[in-house]
Amino acid sequence: MHDSAAAKNSKTVLITGASGVVGRHLRKHAAQHNWNVRALTTSIASKRDDDTTQWVGWNPELAANGDTDAIAIIAEALTGAAVIINLAGSAVDAGRVGPKHRQRILTSRLHASEALAAALRTTNDPPTLWIQASAVGYYGDTGEKEVTEQDPLGTGLHLSDICRQWEAAGLEAEPSIRRIVTRIGLVMASDAEAYKKMMQPIRMGVGGRLGNGKQWYPWIAGQDIARAFFHLIDMETTADVYNFTAPEPVRQFEMTQLLAKAINRPSFFPAPNFVLKAVLGGVASELLLPSCRALPANLLASGFQFRYRSFADLVPDLIQGE
Repeated sequence: MHDSAAAKNSKTVLITGASGVVGRHLRKHAAQHNWNVRALTTSIASKRDDDTTQWVGWNPELAANGDTDAIAIIAEALTGAAVIINLAGSAVDAGRVGPKHRQRILTSRLHASEALAAALRTTNDPPTLWIQASAVGYYGDTGEKEVTEQDPLGTGLHLSDICRQWEAAGLEAEPSIRRIVTRIGLVMASDAEAYKKMMQPIRMGVGGRLGNGKQWYPWIAGQDIARAFFHLIDMETTADVYNFTAPEPVRQFEMTQLLAKAINRPSFFPAPNFVLKAVLGGVASELLLPSCRALPANLLASGFQFRYRSFADLVPDLIQGE
C-alpha cells in the first residue's frame, strides 16, 4: 500500500464473489493491510464470521427483481463501506459453455450488478468507488495482435458479448459513484482452479500443446491481482478500464513446458482442436484455444509495479505453494 495506508485503516471493502480465487487473495491482502472486509454470499450456511471477513447472506436475483427486503440487506452491508468490488457470477469453466451455461454465466452477473445498483439507491452512506470485474474475453480471439484497453469489443466469441453486458450492468446506479472496470486474465495461483486443472495432465506426463499451442494466454499472479485492486483503490485514477494481466503474456505451449519442466515431466503430448472440442465443448473454443495478447497498459501507466512480470518468474512459487 502507499503512504496513505495509515489514514485508511478504518476503511471497509465490500466484496461479492469473495469465495473464488480472486476474492480469496483480496481478502488475505485486505486483512494484511488493516481493511475490514464484508462479503456478500449466496451460501451463508457454509460461511462463518472470522477475524478477516464478515459474511452477509444475499439473494441477488430477488434484489434485482425489486424485492425490498433483499435490497435492504444489501443496502445495510453497503453502508459505511468505502469500496464495492463486484466479482459475483457463475464460474465460466464449470460447464461445457453451451447455451444454458452461457445464460447462467450472464444472468448471475447481471443479477448481482443490478442488485447492487438497486441497493445503492437506498444507502445513506454509500461507497464512493465501484470496481466491476470483467475479463479479457472482452477482446475475443485477437491472434498475434497486442491489445490494450483502447482496443474494441471482439466478435466471434460468446464470452465477448457476456463481458460487454457484464461491464454495462448496474450503470444506472447513483451517477456520483466512481466506477472502474477490470478485465482480468487467467489468474495463476497455487489455489486457483485453472492452475489445478492445468497441472492434472502435466503430472500424469501427458501435458502438451492445446491446438497448435501458439495461442497467447494473458495471465496474472494471484498476489499481483490483489495488489492491483488496492493500488487502484489508493489512487485517484483517471482511466476507467484496466487490463489485469501481467506485462508478458505467454504462449500456451510455453506455459505448459515451464510447468512440466519444474516437476520433471514431459510436455510433448498434443491435443488437437477437434479432440478438445469433442471432449470439452465450448470450454475449448471459448477459453482454451483463443489467443489474446492483452497488455496492462493502463496499470503500468498508473505506476503499478508487478512482482511477477514473466511466467517463468512465477513457476517456482506456484509449485512451492501447493
